[in-house]
Amino acid sequence: MRDFFAQLGWKLILEFVKYALLAIGGLLFSYFTPEILGKIYPILASYKWPLILILACFSLAIIIGSYYRLNKHVPHFPKIDFSYSFLKREVSYQYKSRTHIEHAVNTQLLALKNGVDHLPMRFNWTGSSFTITSRKKEQDIITLPQTTTYTEYQVKFDRMLRKSDVIDTALLIQLIDLE
Repeated sequence: MRDFFAQLGWKLILEFVKYALLAIGGLLFSYFTPEILGKIYPILASYKWPLILILACFSLAIIIGSYYRLNKHVPHFPKIDFSYSFLKREVSYQYKSRTHIEHAVNTQLLALKNGVDHLPMRFNWTGSSFTITSRKKEQDIITLPQTTTYTEYQVKFDRMLRKSDVIDTALLIQLIDLE
């Protein structure tokens, strides 16, 4: 355990030294570039300090960006892009008999971007049969081909939602198991 922390300490020191050298190089670059440009183009000599400031900021941005891109100690996760957010979701089960269950799902959605026209959903049922109906007449249910144990379906809305639109869905799923 002690060796692990010793190795970790050296790794952190090496990382610090590596990026400190990059920062020093960036600052030297930002200091000497206006000097060289001032000698080549004499009109730029009067703008030496603004050029140093601009190049220093640019060098710092590159160093920080490369640090976060290339550093293996900081995980980099892809951006997760959701189309909607659940404001409210109510799920209820009602046992009608030993072979018949009524599953109701009421949701209220907030569209997070333009162009949302359906809500993908799924459930797992291994019984004999099921039927999915929407309690909202303007919404259609499309059952997708079953590729896993989950039954996937989509609730198609009557219109394309725009960002910040709120829509309600109400589904009724009849689950039947005669075996």
